[in-house]
Amino acid sequence: MAKDKKINLLFDATVLSAQRRSGIYNVAYELLQKFQKDDEFNLKLYCSSNQLVLLKKNLKGELAHFSSLPLLNETNYNPFIAREEYLYFKYQKACEKNKFIKKYIIISKKLINHFLLNLCNLMKKNYFLSELKDTDVFFSPCYKIPDIINQQAQIKKFVILYDAIPLVLQEYKVDNKYWFSQLCQSLNINDTYFAISEYTKNDFIKYFPFLKQAAIHVIPLATSNNVSKTMIQDFRKAYNLPTSQHYILTICNAEPRKNLNMMINSFVDFIKKDKIKDLVFLIGGDNQKKLEKDILEYGECAQYIKPIGYVEDCYLAQLYSNAEWFVYTSQYEGFGMPPLEAMSCGSPVITGNNSSLPEVVGNAGLMIDSNSKQDHITAYEKYYFDEDFRKEMSAKALNHARQFSWEKTYKIIKNNIKDTINEVNYED
Repeated sequence: MAKDKKINLLFDATVLSAQRRSGIYNVAYELLQKFQKDDEFNLKLYCSSNQLVLLKKNLKGELAHFSSLPLLNETNYNPFIAREEYLYFKYQKACEKNKFIKKYIIISKKLINHFLLNLCNLMKKNYFLSELKDTDVFFSPCYKIPDIINQQAQIKKFVILYDAIPLVLQEYKVDNKYWFSQLCQSLNINDTYFAISEYTKNDFIKYFPFLKQAAIHVIPLATSNNVSKTMIQDFRKAYNLPTSQHYILTICNAEPRKNLNMMINSFVDFIKKDKIKDLVFLIGGDNQKKLEKDILEYGECAQYIKPIGYVEDCYLAQLYSNAEWFVYTSQYEGFGMPPLEAMSCGSPVITGNNSSLPEVVGNAGLMIDSNSKQDHITAYEKYYFDEDFRKEMSAKALNHARQFSWEKTYKIIKNNIKDTINEVNYED
């Protein structure tokens, strides 16, 4: 490839079909923006058939600035089938209960897909494969490389690895149809991988020793611009917080590894021990109905624990920056985005001293044993009673967070893509 020739890159945008942002969604979004602005790439999007309708919906909405990019898909895609799958996704519970509807969808998909696939073969029309002939790179920010892409030897493949949770923690074990299992089954020494931390890289090599021979590059992530820049002054009104109310914050789901029960139990013991009356614990996250019931068991202390549900991006910066401190003593992380988000907003942090968290926090936060209630209480007391220390750690957090940027992340990815392409051209 001539030096001035652009690299034809096909970006797997399937994860951007999600109807609510997640950590992986944000990674894909940030990197897609970088690729779109880079003149060294000819960029096209790919999406799996079963998510195509949802992605197109997003491309008409919050992803409209990507709508001008060509969107490719396998040739046996059919709008009727996609519509069926969209309806199944939308009314999943009803479909699961109604065996007739579920059977109708499965049979209709198989029959029409079979007919259309044979029709395409008979007519010898395969637009997707013809488009792939000029493709140099397939980049997946999450999922395994599609089979039809794998069959194209000339395409260099790149995949991001996030964590090995289903392998490390038995309670998260998943079946073979789950996307993570499919990704693991597809791992090989020929493709290039990006791990979001050294810990993640080492975990994958531990469970898949042959990956020692593969190229795995570490790409520390960064915070979303939505977190670090957006400020909404009425966040207290949104969460029914008095102007003078002091609070600590965590943002996590109810998964056992997130260690939420330990964080809450330690907080309750802390306010009891030190007779604290001017501090509440805000807990952001999904699916908090069980948590709301469990909190009642704390009796009089329940008033100091406040679940606030899923936190929209527009409120994150203010919640982080106004917190006395942020606590996130998870027992396992592939990276640990919430602590980095908190630090980028100047919040002192407390995290576990395990997995990838030391890579993210460094010496800019308090790292403790996630399983030690006494360590939690000691850390809470340190921040609560020592205002100067809080200010010192706030400044350290801000300075440390500046070391992480999407520009750095993208540079590592881009350089490795270019090196791989240049190596191929040199061999040719």
